[in-house]
Amino acid sequence: MKLSASLAAIFITVFSISAHCSDQTKTTKKSISGFQIKSVDLVLENNKKLWTSDGVVASYPDQVAVKTMIADELHKSLRAKGIYAEVQGESDAAIEVKLNYRRSFVVGSGVTYPYISFVLSGKDAHGQELASYQSDAGLLIGGGRKSIINDHKIMVGKYDQEEERDDIAAVANLISDAIAKMGN
Repeated sequence: MKLSASLAAIFITVFSISAHCSDQTKTTKKSISGFQIKSVDLVLENNKKLWTSDGVVASYPDQVAVKTMIADELHKSLRAKGIYAEVQGESDAAIEVKLNYRRSFVVGSGVTYPYISFVLSGKDAHGQELASYQSDAGLLIGGGRKSIINDHKIMVGKYDQEEERDDIAAVANLISDAIAKMGN
């Protein structure tokens, strides 16, 4: 009788512990930070050469258009990573982006890879800085865009608005990667 009572007590204890553990694992969620883009400040520099006409410069997106493209691509990239807060009150931080983007023209109507640098500042709802990041200035070749074909297009002046649009998306992706790392 004592043996069966002891076995019953052990069985009930083990069952209640395993039930308690399984309840805990069901309620545990992975924490995901949500970020809201507070502002995107852009300084666009058109590095004209003697042979670059005003018409060629005007055929490329101006500062407002590049800023809009960067912001749109940044929102898309953050959504794809699952860290964009659609509603500002649901975000862990509001990110301020300051981007310097230099476009250099080559013979013909083409450009080179952009020369970029950016600074990120993450602030809470009270304006207290939580984290910041500053990139090194350099050519956008680390964004997965450099290739022999693109290098050849640059040399003959055929790397133009279409390729620059891809560069803008690559810049936004680099910024979103830095934002994702800030959250860790």
